[in-house]
Amino acid sequence: MKKVYLDSASTYLKNWKIIKEVIGELEEIDANPHSNHTMGKTIKGKIEKVRKQIAEYINCNYEDIFFVSGGTEGNNMVFNYIFNKYSSRIANGESFDILTSNMEHESVLSSLERLKESGFNIIYVDSDKYGRVDIEDLKKKLSLKTVLVSIMAANNETGVMNDIRKIGEIISQYNNLELKDSEDKILFHSDCVQLFGKKKIDIEEMKLDYITVSFHKMGGLNSSGIIYARDKKMIPILLGGNQENGMKSGTVDALAILVAGRILEDIVENDIHSKVRELRKYLETKLKESKIEYEINCNDDLKEDEYLDEITSIYLKNVDIQSAITILDANGIYISGGSACSSGNILHSKVIEKIYDEERAKHSIRIGIGGYNTFEDIDRIISSLEKIEEKRKNK
Repeated sequence: MKKVYLDSASTYLKNWKIIKEVIGELEEIDANPHSNHTMGKTIKGKIEKVRKQIAEYINCNYEDIFFVSGGTEGNNMVFNYIFNKYSSRIANGESFDILTSNMEHESVLSSLERLKESGFNIIYVDSDKYGRVDIEDLKKKLSLKTVLVSIMAANNETGVMNDIRKIGEIISQYNNLELKDSEDKILFHSDCVQLFGKKKIDIEEMKLDYITVSFHKMGGLNSSGIIYARDKKMIPILLGGNQENGMKSGTVDALAILVAGRILEDIVENDIHSKVRELRKYLETKLKESKIEYEINCNDDLKEDEYLDEITSIYLKNVDIQSAITILDANGIYISGGSACSSGNILHSKVIEKIYDEERAKHSIRIGIGGYNTFEDIDRIISSLEKIEEKRKNK
């Protein structure tokens, strides 16, 4: 029985063809990229080529890109910088705000709770019915005390995208009022883990100061990614050999970096997103034709440029998440209920619970489509869900 993997939002299936090709190439130049000999310089040159490739892809200065272990580390580096910059002033009685939403990834929410314990004011911006940041509420909550706005680009449980470009414009306009000291201008951070490699990111148009990325979300290796930090506004968490311009000590993972560069090339050259879009449309068509009683959460009436085709959150009226995932798993079909980053247990989506309610969340599954999926994969899951629903109705 062919396995059907539809959990790309948790991790994209590894592109083993590319990984093996890169391993073969590295066998000839497997050296420390920080060594001052020919092999070291050769591998260093390849790494820098990927850095420049990513910089061109997101339209930024390549010297502001740093290779890290992924989104979680990158997010923590942003908040570590804010803590170090303002903690002594908080101790002396000053007050500073950080604006965010309660739809963020756990690595952001947990880090902000730590900053709250350190005296920062964490202010949550309201969300609309789709789970997106309410732009008008954001405007109201910006103040002279605001030092950071942290808003994810695309939600990992629903696929709904925030209007990062609009948010960036608002922050930029506020900074340009010259009411704030130049040293305390509001910085803008976006967790782009789900967006990178799927939709366009333009650092300058979006007026971002930080973005964080995990390569495993696009078929790369685990524990690898980047942080973009405008003008290198960072303080290293790990000290040692001063690699990555002193921002992250430790020998970089050349294999992971070169694989990421090759995969990014593949995504662009082969227009992987167009294939995923066709699969998403096919999924929606087959759902409508099926006997399944369902609703698509959050983005059923959004425009195509307002959500990721890769992520579909579906409310199953007659089937609970525990039953659906367990039975599908037994039939070689692999999906999730929500984020896979907090536990190995079958848990419902906290994002769906916040937008709707707990009962709906307990009946919602997440289908994550990748470029490796096929129309037959969609047929398999639709057929299986129909059978599961039929059994529940006949009980």
